[in-house]
This record gives sequence, structure tokens and C-alpha cells, in this order.
Amino acid sequence: MKQLTTLFAAILLAGSAIAQRTIEATASITPKAPATGENRLEVVFTESGKPLAGLKLTGSVGMTNMDMGTAHPAVKEATPGHYVLRPMLLMGGPWRVTLVSADPKFTIKFDMTAGGKDAWQPVKQTISVAGAVKETPKTEPTKPDPTKTEPPKTEPTKQEPPKADPSKTEPPKQGDPGYGAHDMAGMGQVASSLPQLKEKSAYAWTDEMDFDIRTGFGKFEPMVRMMILMMVGGSGMEGMKMAPMEMKFDQANFVESGDQPMKDMPGMNMSDKPLKVEVKLDKASVGDNNVTVMISTPDGKPVEKAKITTSVAMTSMDMGTTHPAMKELGKGMYSLRANFSMGGPWRLTLTITAPVMPPSTYTFDFDAK
Repeated sequence: MKQLTTLFAAILLAGSAIAQRTIEATASITPKAPATGENRLEVVFTESGKPLAGLKLTGSVGMTNMDMGTAHPAVKEATPGHYVLRPMLLMGGPWRVTLVSADPKFTIKFDMTAGGKDAWQPVKQTISVAGAVKETPKTEPTKPDPTKTEPPKTEPTKQEPPKADPSKTEPPKQGDPGYGAHDMAGMGQVASSLPQLKEKSAYAWTDEMDFDIRTGFGKFEPMVRMMILMMVGGSGMEGMKMAPMEMKFDQANFVESGDQPMKDMPGMNMSDKPLKVEVKLDKASVGDNNVTVMISTPDGKPVEKAKITTSVAMTSMDMGTTHPAMKELGKGMYSLRANFSMGGPWRLTLTITAPVMPPSTYTFDFDAK
């Protein structure tokens, strides 16, 4: 009977060891509307209403709509259960912050949009992990035994090095490399103690891969070159490959007019320009911009139900290419939202396929400020 009781108690203990743990995570960000640049994200983890301290967390930050690289900001425990990190959001758009815990093992993600005006609502998530709550065993300090006396401590005798007799200095022997050689040997020992460069990883390229993104600073090479030139006293424009800009600007209503490429080549006539396309933008500014597109035939009739593909990219450096959605408003009017993530020259490209017409491409240049 005693053995059965012991076995039943062991089964109960084993069942409690694999119980589920429930962890609550509450996040908040400063500023309340995530901004382009550095932000402060604070996540509070609790378990059974008590702060969950001592978590080992690693963080990662990256965009969800394009590849801008992945950053790994440090996660620090400011107070018990309160963990703080500073995600750097390089440009406006959707971003994701991911936290990974080593013990207990779990992953939690927070999505936010940088550069907007709407406040980010605090996010509260519930995490379920396997395993019972760990309790630290209480240990009482060992009481000293009065019967045992320690032997008295004796200090070691200090020995002074023998003094050298200056009268017995020997001249350098034949073949002695002399002071210079010893000095170089010492420098070699110092150099060997410094951190040594080692190969971190190896890459293999194929004909279909872009070699430039694996060299130097990759896609950020033009930006880094510009920043270096600015720091040494230049304007930064000397090291940039500026693309030619063709802008037709109407001061009255901020209208950009786009034409097909090769419009000035011999043999081109009005039949080579099947559509008239106009773009209206109140003011090109950094961030989101509402753009209105008007499409009509050369004789002024509005074009409806056109299929349009879009692309927005910077012309002075590679900041990635976005493809905003186009919305039809009716009577030849369309609209899209273009995001200019930083100040400078930007280009909007529209490829339009109208009913019973071949595809045609139009470009519009803007200077975001």
C-alpha cells in the first residue's frame, strides 16, 4: 500500500512538471506615433500578475514590404519585468519588431507603421509555453561550528629581487641582435595579442545574382559615399551618380505632364502618343503623398477601366522600389498614394494598358522636401 501511494504521488508530480505557463506581454512605444528614426519600445512581461524578471531576449527589426536589412538592437531589463529596446526605423512604411526568448522559449512580434500620424495602440498578447513555473529553492546560510577553530593566517614573506651591480655589466655578445631587434620582437608580441581578422562567411555567386549588393555597403553604397564626402567638407553630391531629370512644372496647379520615351526621335508623330496623361500633386513632401492621375485620349475623351502598373523610386540613389496600388475614381480619374521616404528627386512610372490599345509607359519626376 505504501508503494502505491508513493507511485501515485510521483505521477502527480510528473503531471505538474509539464503544466502550461501563461505569460502576458504588454507593449508601448515612444513617441506614440512611430517616427522615422529612433524609437523607444517597452515590453512588460508578467506571469500570474507578477513581473517576469530575468528573461534573456534578443531583438530584430526589419521592414515587411521591402528588404532594408535587419537590425538587432540590444534588449535591456530596465526594472524587473520591464524590457526596453530602441528600434531604428530608417524610412516611412510598415516595420516589424521581433523578440525571441531563450528560456522559456517563445517568440513575439509587433507590427507598426513609421512616419504616420496615427498613434500606435498598446499591444497586449498572451503567450502559452510548456513547463511548470520555476521556483528557486531556498537555502539557509551555513552556521559556523564553534568547536572548529581556523588556524591563524600567516602572511607570505616578501622577497625583493637582487640588485644589479652596475660595475659587472657585460658588453653585448657577438651576434646579439641589439635593442632594435628586441623592440621589434616586443611589438610582435603586442600585435599577436590584438584581435585578429578572420573569415566570417563565404558566398557563391551565380550569373543570376547581383554582385554589387554583396560588395562594400551593398545597396547603401551611394548613401555611405555621400555621407563620407559630407564629413570631409564636401557637399556629398560629388560621389553620386545623378540620373538626368526631365520635369515639366506648372506653377499654377502643380501639374506634371508625362510623355512616352523617344518622343523627339525622327519619324515619331501623334499616332505614337496614344494617351494624354496628367498627374496632380499638391506638394511633394517626405512621407505619403496623394497623387491624382487623369487619362484621356488625344481628342480629350476620358479613358476608363485602364490597367495601370506603378513604380516609385529615387533617381539619385537606390532606396528600393515600391509599387503602390492604383484606384479608379471614374471619368478617367485615378488615384494612388506614393511614399517618398527622404528628401530628393523621385520618379513615378506608370505603365498603362487602355481598352483596345497597346501598353504605354509614362514617367513623372518630383523633388520631395
